[in-house]
Amino acid sequence: MSELFIFDQNDHLKTIISEDTGLLQTRFREEVNKIPDTPFQFEVEANEGITRYIKEENQVVFRDQNGDYRLFTIKEIDDTTEMGVSITTATCSSAIMELNEHIIEKLNLKNQSLTVALEKVFEDTRWQFQVHSITTVANLDIEYQSSLEAMLMIANIWGIEFKDTISIDENNKITRNISFQYRLGEDNGLRFEIDYNATNVNRTIISYPKTALYGQGGTVDEKIIDFSNVEWKVEKGNPVDKPIGQKWVGDPHALSEYGLDKDGILMHRQGVFNDTEIENPEELLEKTWEALILVQQPEVNYQLNVDTADESIRLGDTAICIDRNFARPIEIQTRIIALEYDVISPSNTVQIEMGQFLNLYDDRIDKVIEDIDRNREKWESVGTISKDSYPDNKPSPPTNVEAYGAFKTIQIYWDYTDEIYVDAYEVYGSQVKEFEPDSQHLLWKGSVSAFSHIVETDQKWYYYVRAINHHGTASDWSEQTEAITHRVISEDILFGEGLAERMRELHNISDIIGAGGVSFEQISQEAKNLVTQQAKQYTDSEITQTRDEVMANVSNLSNDLEYVEGQLVDKVNINDVYTISDIDNMISNKVSLTRYETDHEGVVQDLEQHFSLIEQNEIEIRNRVEQTIFNNETGVLRQSISDVQQLAEGIETTVSSIELDVADNQNRLNQAESTISQLSNEIDLKVDVDNIVSQINLSQEGVKIKGNLIHLDGTTLINNGVIQNAHIANGTIERAKLGTAVIGTGQIENGAITNAKIANATIDSAKIANISATKITSGELNANNVQIMGGSGNDYTRIQGNLLESRGKHQRTWRDTTVTHDIKLRLENGYFRARNDTENWSLYFSDWGISTYADAYGDDKDASGFIEFHSAEYSPTKSKSGLTLYSMAGNIGLRTDKGSIHLDPNNLVIVTGTSLRSAVIGVPDDVGQNLYLGVSGTDNGEVRVTNKLFYNNGNPSYYPIRASSFKDPSGKTAYINGSGGGTLSSGRYLSAGGLRTNATNLYLGVPSGSADGKVRVTNNNGYNSGKGIGYRPIQASKFETASSIVHKTNIEEFKGNALKVIEGLNVVNYDFKEDIENNILNNRQIGLIAEHSPKVATNDFSAIDIYSLLMYCVKAIQELNQKM
Repeated sequence: MSELFIFDQNDHLKTIISEDTGLLQTRFREEVNKIPDTPFQFEVEANEGITRYIKEENQVVFRDQNGDYRLFTIKEIDDTTEMGVSITTATCSSAIMELNEHIIEKLNLKNQSLTVALEKVFEDTRWQFQVHSITTVANLDIEYQSSLEAMLMIANIWGIEFKDTISIDENNKITRNISFQYRLGEDNGLRFEIDYNATNVNRTIISYPKTALYGQGGTVDEKIIDFSNVEWKVEKGNPVDKPIGQKWVGDPHALSEYGLDKDGILMHRQGVFNDTEIENPEELLEKTWEALILVQQPEVNYQLNVDTADESIRLGDTAICIDRNFARPIEIQTRIIALEYDVISPSNTVQIEMGQFLNLYDDRIDKVIEDIDRNREKWESVGTISKDSYPDNKPSPPTNVEAYGAFKTIQIYWDYTDEIYVDAYEVYGSQVKEFEPDSQHLLWKGSVSAFSHIVETDQKWYYYVRAINHHGTASDWSEQTEAITHRVISEDILFGEGLAERMRELHNISDIIGAGGVSFEQISQEAKNLVTQQAKQYTDSEITQTRDEVMANVSNLSNDLEYVEGQLVDKVNINDVYTISDIDNMISNKVSLTRYETDHEGVVQDLEQHFSLIEQNEIEIRNRVEQTIFNNETGVLRQSISDVQQLAEGIETTVSSIELDVADNQNRLNQAESTISQLSNEIDLKVDVDNIVSQINLSQEGVKIKGNLIHLDGTTLINNGVIQNAHIANGTIERAKLGTAVIGTGQIENGAITNAKIANATIDSAKIANISATKITSGELNANNVQIMGGSGNDYTRIQGNLLESRGKHQRTWRDTTVTHDIKLRLENGYFRARNDTENWSLYFSDWGISTYADAYGDDKDASGFIEFHSAEYSPTKSKSGLTLYSMAGNIGLRTDKGSIHLDPNNLVIVTGTSLRSAVIGVPDDVGQNLYLGVSGTDNGEVRVTNKLFYNNGNPSYYPIRASSFKDPSGKTAYINGSGGGTLSSGRYLSAGGLRTNATNLYLGVPSGSADGKVRVTNNNGYNSGKGIGYRPIQASKFETASSIVHKTNIEEFKGNALKVIEGLNVVNYDFKEDIENNILNNRQIGLIAEHSPKVATNDFSAIDIYSLLMYCVKAIQELNQKM
């Protein structure tokens, strides 16, 4: 609950007002760079303890919704008494209006900073100021203007926004302050949608578009400058065509949209642009075109009420507003330009304005006065050289724009231009890629070529930069650049919780193994033997021979290079050689490429050579490719050769590689070569790795396999009798010499193999040919390596890896319709899916719920919806404990043929929606005609319509009900639509202890077009079905008869004898029949009988026209006066 602090004119605290001490309501309004006509108003109960401090020129302080103290001055006080309650209403103006009472005689600043300008403007006032990251300089020229006008001019010139606040110290001393920054608010993703968090959306469009403008500049040789001699053509890069001799420029697109149709031809809506500062016709045409762009579109303003219970809204924020209930839907993104709310409850409904402030008056006279004031010095004296002396040339866009992300900052740099007419740079940023920059994205404006943007960690931002000249003309946008701030991560974030946990387990295993790792003694003898088989120790002579051959190739390359004192002089990045030789008995094509890099001293660091050769003669075709790579840093020299030789007798293919580490003290050398020789009757394959040779020879005599280690993977068949018992000596076949499947079941006696004969893990999948399910009694079956299938065609079940799929057809009757369905059931990735390809729909079952798309939303054109468990959709605390039923493209229905549908919440039943239709409840004609809302009958329960806060802890906000009529339990109606005859005993009347209006007047309407229509005050029977009306008196301080000439016609002077009319009236005494019926005998009346007094009676002779009677009396007095 907010409080109001009341200070006197001298800043002395007098009292504090709250709801507990009589504060009734407040209304606070603030606008971007504008001062509202009524920025603050409050009402209090009129009592001596409070109202004696509510006096003119006293000051009011309160906290706004952002927690800032705001100061206002009481200017108007209204005291009213209604229904016995006295209320004091105070209307206040902003405290900065006192700056309007401080006049600056003369101030002329050239190329000065904002701080200097504000110091001069606020000099000798009670206000201080703060400037946030604004470094640009500008000119300011004022004369006999107030400090407030100067401040508003500064905001416009520098392109900045301001907010006034105060601070109060422990001694209740007030310090007044105004802060200036490039923009108020921020772009934080605010979204307002009708029936979600916004109500009463109002769009106002003021359309006075212009499609063409004349241009008028300054005066030269007593002639006003125009641009009639300037030509524009689109093909030359101009925005539109404008021929020579035409004094106006028009927009054809605006003409097609807003032009006036005359006999099938569109006419321009024309206006005039004036700028007496411009003396160049080309410049005038450019400025006129820029002005036309601004005035060709209608001005649009949006007003809406927003529920701020869950939102933080600030003046100047960028927000999205959506209301699709209009024929022209509202879908806009713009800034909040005004806020209005009750400071007592700032977190409740706030009225906001978005878009543009509407121009409701013509400001051309103000512009003329501004031109005169601005140019007075030019006319009266010779001006000095200033920023205005620079040409208004359009700057070039900034180049080499780069952004670098740090912890919580992003540094943006660009090249500083040498164009002297550039005044400042502007940096625009957003977290949306390829955004369209405008004022809401402006981050910084200054004269240096760098900017430090303070953001949060792990954020990606995109930036544009542009230059602004001294006249405000902007360059084109730079190329977009981007940067990301550093991300603070842990193992769980980097690797995922599961993988991070596994890594921690591996660390524990590493600790168990120890720092020394596994020693050589711990390695099995079998592994050592395998390493020994595949290793070879080269002799020094073998290494020397191979190194000499490779170095000879390098030497041949070096011969083509020029050196001076051991350093490379002839530096060529790429040396390409192409050679083609063609003689009578041979064709030879050779291509070579050499690349190398040197250091700053010319020493070769990296060298790479490629060589290819194709030769052909009458007996042979030969192809050869060589590659040599040398890296001086690593000392590695690698040469690879592939060679194909084709003869009539056969083909031989050779691939070899040699790698030499010339920097290694051990002179490590690796060489490998593979050869394939193919003849008509033989194929020979050979692999030689460091003189370890494996060879396969295929010929008509047989197959020969040679190698240090031969591994046969698969079924090996040996015909009967090839290896006989005589060929195998007793005891020569040992356990190590028997391969898989050598011994069959016939050679093993029953029970000969026991558990003790089979070591653990010695039988793997490769040793098992067939296995049945009856042989598996325990353990784990790895489905990644197998596929389990059942059924065939379109009726099957399949298990493979993490996938389980079953497909089949079945006939089903669903809601009296029998259809054969072809369904696939799939269990995969943690959810279960039922798929109907014929209907092209699916049903998913997951830990979140049941849905027709895996992501719940899917394609909203055909998505049926989802049931979400653990839902936080409608939880105010976002607790995941709810259940949500959601339809994407259709309706949700609940139906029962026999029983009832019950809604039994512990708290509230809430109906919300994104459109009005979602809150409509209807009753079909075939099941009934009434809709019942039941409430508790024990405590006189009521149906109440409130805002979305409902009971609100005993402070409900009630909303209206709209209907054609209201009936009581007996069916009697209180008519609202004009029906009924006024008999209050037949139609139910509206009963209240009082009738009050919040407007200036209270209107009681009767039908127009009838001279008999009256407002009648009767007893409780009203018209009483024409059986007799009991009238009741009216008391008021004054009765006025509308007698303005605007209501009258056929006026002429009264020519009759009023005195005779008065003399003919018969004044009588009488009693009301109703009084006699109610035994009231002391209410004797004096007056006229309407039927007996036609001159002063109403047309139906049911009443006396008091106004006519009075006028007859006036005229009669005048006649008597003449006689006297």
